[in-house]
Amino acid sequence: MLRDNTASTWTEDQRLSALDSYGILDTPPDPVIDELVGMAAQLLEAPVAAVNLLDATRQWCKSAVGVPVRETPLEHSACKFALLESSLLVVPDASQDPRFACNPLVTGSPGLRFYAGALLTTPDGLPLGTLCVLDVQARPQGLSPSQRFALQTLAERVMARFEQQRHPDAAEAARQAEIERRLRSSESARLKGEQRYRTVLDSIDVGFCIIEMMYDDQGEPWNYRMLEVNPAFVQHTGLQNAVGRTIRELVPSHDIRWSRIYGRVARTGLPVRVEQHSANLGRWLDVYAARLGDADSGQVAVFLRDVTEEKAKNEALQQLADDLAASNRRQSEFLATLAHELRNPLAPVRTGLDLLRIGAGKPGVLDKVRPMMERQIDHLVHLVDDLLDLARISSGKVELKMLDVPLKEVLQRAVEMSLPGIEARRHAFRLDLADEDMRVQADATRLAQVVGNLLSNAAKYTMEGGSIVLQARREGGQARIAVRDNGIGIPSDALPNIFDMFTQVGRHPEQEHGGLGIGLHLVKQMTELHGGSVHAESAGPGQGSAFVIVLPLAQAAMRENGFDAAASSCKGQRPLRILLADDNADAVDLLREILELEGHEVRTAANGLAALEVAAGFMPDVAFLDIGMPGLNGYEVARRLRADPVLAQTRLVAVTGWGTQEDRARSEAAGFDAHLTKPVEIDALKALIAASA
Repeated sequence: MLRDNTASTWTEDQRLSALDSYGILDTPPDPVIDELVGMAAQLLEAPVAAVNLLDATRQWCKSAVGVPVRETPLEHSACKFALLESSLLVVPDASQDPRFACNPLVTGSPGLRFYAGALLTTPDGLPLGTLCVLDVQARPQGLSPSQRFALQTLAERVMARFEQQRHPDAAEAARQAEIERRLRSSESARLKGEQRYRTVLDSIDVGFCIIEMMYDDQGEPWNYRMLEVNPAFVQHTGLQNAVGRTIRELVPSHDIRWSRIYGRVARTGLPVRVEQHSANLGRWLDVYAARLGDADSGQVAVFLRDVTEEKAKNEALQQLADDLAASNRRQSEFLATLAHELRNPLAPVRTGLDLLRIGAGKPGVLDKVRPMMERQIDHLVHLVDDLLDLARISSGKVELKMLDVPLKEVLQRAVEMSLPGIEARRHAFRLDLADEDMRVQADATRLAQVVGNLLSNAAKYTMEGGSIVLQARREGGQARIAVRDNGIGIPSDALPNIFDMFTQVGRHPEQEHGGLGIGLHLVKQMTELHGGSVHAESAGPGQGSAFVIVLPLAQAAMRENGFDAAASSCKGQRPLRILLADDNADAVDLLREILELEGHEVRTAANGLAALEVAAGFMPDVAFLDIGMPGLNGYEVARRLRADPVLAQTRLVAVTGWGTQEDRARSEAAGFDAHLTKPVEIDALKALIAASA
């Protein structure tokens, strides 16, 4: 049994009786049915197609394409499952369908995968078999709507052929009736088609129009008339009430290029797609045009979209991608330059150490090597300070001590910082300051650093014997500071990006004065933190350059006095007991020797627990504690020392590489009296000791 009587409108006995009544089993091939089967294989692009009829024990093939056998046992039939469907069975992949798990045609040769079968049903609704297509390749997408329609229609034609062979006279009458029915419904179908066409065009968000080309006396396209438009056409073009009017009536300054494009489509029949800016409409259009009818029709169907916003977004994304690529390139150059700049001072330091080791007993070696090593260490510290400033500015953690200061003093300090480099390259330097007293609200040290950076750059990038001028003038309520040189100049295309991070204009990373590419970025950021602005001027390569800083003048002459160092010298102070706690043994030993030469008693510890033990017995006046010690860190050591009443008067100094406001606040919360950042300057350390004496 193929079907349960209780769940069906027909029984297997009824189906088999109907099949027998048609007398088509074991009959010769029928050319009409063979043609229908061939059409099924072609339309559905299937290597196998067949008309299969199922009796009680077998599946018999009436007609087939690509099927080597005419008969198959019923248990191996795929079509038997189709009989249980209402009209059509589609199996995208038989290997994944449990109904075919044991079917040898699936598991073995030929390895069938795809199956689709449409029922061959009698007028009484009894299924006799199927018109089916098969493939050895799975089709996960199944059948498209048009393919389903084609397979079902061909199955109906196969069944009509069986009916014709069963009742020859009735077949002719049915054919005539079908012709009449189709004639009656043709007009209705046409109206429905037009309605669907209009519904689709009115609902899509793409502009659509049908145009009729117009040609001049020489046969060249120069105008066109709007025959039909959809609502979206107005949205994408802005042209109102276009139907029946020519494009030149709608847009008097019509761009002739569009007429030529559409005219070429109308003549050749070749569709075209273009993306082009329409100056008359003030927008970018994505246009697809195809001819309607033959060459004599002169009509073209046009689909178009306004892509102005889309193009702007794409251009913005491309600009962002280009900016990121440029940023990555500058960062790579910066890292290479940083490695070079760090090696420069380290190489002579290493050589100096070797010289001290080799010539330890020779007089004069130390006097010669020490100044060189101090200069190189100062250069390293300057590089690290620049990097730390960059990090603080980028994270918004830079600290400025804003005071009402004379601008003249700030500029003189900047000159003092930069003058050795200017004189080393034998430049002629001129300081041109206005006689009037100009005051600015600024961090004097930071502002001097900014101007000094510009002066140092001018010295580096001006050929020896050049000219440098530092000028300051009042302009209304602002001070205008300019650093001018007659050096290598700046290309005009580089001026907009000269202050970008890691930018190096026209300089190779291995050039003698290449720098890190962050100095000008720091100048810009620091100037803006002071409420000012900075820009560069240059007539081009070899024409020199000028960097101009504009700052607001102070609104009031009120001064805020800073604090003086507790002492500038250790002369005359009493010896102190000093504890040095740091896991860097070399740094501790050198610092201990310096302090002992000053007459102080010094003890050292290499970790936090050792520092507590030494402090308990040594009772230090001052304790310098490294924050990053192993075991207990400096914060915890400070808390425990502060908890000991015996050590309540000990002055605690944090020593660390971190120097932000948050780091200083954390040190203060742990009980520290002062906070020094590495590398520690000896003068600062002596001043703290003097304050504790």
